[in-house]
Amino acid sequence: MKRATLLIFALLTALPTTSSGDNLFSMKSSLIDLSRVNKTTSRKLKKMGADQYTRYDQFELSVAGELDPSKYHYNHMAFEIKESIDNVWNAYLSSSPKDSWSGKNIQFDFAYSKRDQNVYYGDGDVPNAHEGMGVFILLKILRLGKISAAMEISKIDHETRTIEYTYLLKNTSNGRQIIRLTELGGRKTRLDHDTYFTSGKRWRDAIYPKIHESLVSELHRNVMGEIYAPIIRIE
Repeated sequence: MKRATLLIFALLTALPTTSSGDNLFSMKSSLIDLSRVNKTTSRKLKKMGADQYTRYDQFELSVAGELDPSKYHYNHMAFEIKESIDNVWNAYLSSSPKDSWSGKNIQFDFAYSKRDQNVYYGDGDVPNAHEGMGVFILLKILRLGKISAAMEISKIDHETRTIEYTYLLKNTSNGRQIIRLTELGGRKTRLDHDTYFTSGKRWRDAIYPKIHESLVSELHRNVMGEIYAPIIRIE
């Protein structure tokens, strides 16, 4: 009897595992709890095929690998920041999406991390931005109400000071946002924000730039506000 009990205990502690080697606890922490996200986001997730058993690693990026600019609409913005490029770069890397994607027109909902194998909600702590972190946010748009958007940090290049956000597949718009820093000298930094987007709807793509620019400006003001760095749009 004692030997049988020990055998059962050994089996329970060793199994089951997922195909990727995650144990049951890791699998549970990677599941998205739809009851903890905004109703707008929950509806979006369901349209994306999510249910109570959906894991972060089941989401696909709308752009795999290099992006072909000819297939997307293009929007460009540029800012000048009165701060050194090192401090600006560190601000973007150390900022939590819970803080950077929160404000008058944008609201953080939840994030997932492929690195940490975890899901983070608005009522708890959220780690700093890193590759493999996906972010679901709410866009507060007059007359249209709240719209849920989802993207993942697909690349962080320390040499070129570049961060890429790629929209998830089945997001309202597909494509990629690219943030790039350039040193100007005199303790000033240029920030270029390039966006390649398409929704498949002509009317939606027509109004996208104006709404997008307002939200992007708020994002950068939030991050620079954390280090008290003045930022102005120059293009």
